[in-house]
Amino acid sequence: MGLGTGVPPSQSKRVPVRWTRRRFLMGGVIGAEVVALGVVGIADYEHLSEGTKQPMAGYPRVQIGTLAHLGVNKPVAFDYPLTGQSSLLIDMGRAVRDGVGPRQSIVAYSALCQHMGCTVEYNPGAEEFICPCHQSHYDPSVSGMIVIGQAELPLPRVTLEIDTFGNIFATGVTELIYGYQKNLKNGTQVPLWSQEGS
Repeated sequence: MGLGTGVPPSQSKRVPVRWTRRRFLMGGVIGAEVVALGVVGIADYEHLSEGTKQPMAGYPRVQIGTLAHLGVNKPVAFDYPLTGQSSLLIDMGRAVRDGVGPRQSIVAYSALCQHMGCTVEYNPGAEEFICPCHQSHYDPSVSGMIVIGQAELPLPRVTLEIDTFGNIFATGVTELIYGYQKNLKNGTQVPLWSQEGS
């Protein structure tokens, strides 16, 4: 029997799909999104090497601070991977997603808002990065996820490594930094020793 009709499938009539302009355009939009997501995924796949102590492919391993000089809820600014690509290192004081260090509490993110590239500022009371231009809020304890605002993407996370001496190193970036088609192109690579680490 056909679905709830009481008519055997061989005798049921097929209703042809009427292709309206709206249906056609929606199909095209969905198809374009699927293709775009596939291309972005393939292009960035080479940089994703989670769970490894090795630097991500092509990214420099740069010392950006030390455990001894990092205060809880006090961000440290640094450029990575290129000069002018502002980033923020912070110890959240408690275990957080993607955190490193003794308490799994240390994370770092690009400081360029994913909406229009303004430099975000850290609000210690809210424990959020906030864009002063259009008020996008990001949560550093949950992978830089957007909380509210115009931005649609999380802040790119800077992958970190801590050696046995307590030196903190940046080893890669998980997403595209705002304004760049490739994070390592069209700029000057930061020196291998940062201001604090030298």
